[in-house]
Amino acid sequence: MRFATHVSIDLSRDSDLMNLCAAANLRWAFIGIERPNEVSLAETLKSQDLRIDLIDEIKKVMRSGLMPTCGMIAGVR
Repeated sequence: MRFATHVSIDLSRDSDLMNLCAAANLRWAFIGIERPNEVSLAETLKSQDLRIDLIDEIKKVMRSGLMPTCGMIAGVR
C-alpha cells in the first residue's frame, strides 16, 4: 500500500521524519509553496520562507525517497 499526504516545506528540515515517512510507504507529498517574491512574503508576514532556498529544500525531500508535488498560490494586487 502506498500513501500520499500534504505537508509544509518544514518537512525538509526533519530528516528523521522524512526517513520514517519513506519507510512507511509514503510516496508523494504535496507541498504548498509560498510565492518566491520577497516583497509579497514580507507583506503577508511569511518571513519564514525568506530564510530558505526552496530548490535545495525540495531536493532534500526528493533525496529522502518522497516525490514532492508542489502548489503555489499566485495573485495580483
